[in-house]
Amino acid sequence: RFSYPGSMFGLVEVETGIVAFGLRGQVQHSSDFGQTWRLLDSPTQSTLLDGAVGPDGTVLMVGSGAARLRYRPQDDDFELTEDRLGDALAGVAFTQSGSVIYAGEAGLSNE
Repeated sequence: RFSYPGSMFGLVEVETGIVAFGLRGQVQHSSDFGQTWRLLDSPTQSTLLDGAVGPDGTVLMVGSGAARLRYRPQDDDFELTEDRLGDALAGVAFTQSGSVIYAGEAGLSNE
């Protein structure tokens, strides 16, 4: 049973199961593909709108306040970059070379 009744906006599959994310920075992990969920200690309250899994298995989630939240399932560790006054990010993708492309209110950007 999912332990958060609020809105969730995305799911990504990782080596250890499924990661779900959404409203108010909620991030949850299921190691049994949705039968049970564990609330993760997300360091943000920004709504997370999209996510992608990088070549090293790191999940990159993006959202309001220009939030960029990296989650490493293998270490159960988060790294947050955000600018509360920044433009919202609504999409993220990794290229084959491992670089990242973002989509949001300010158009497209990469790193």
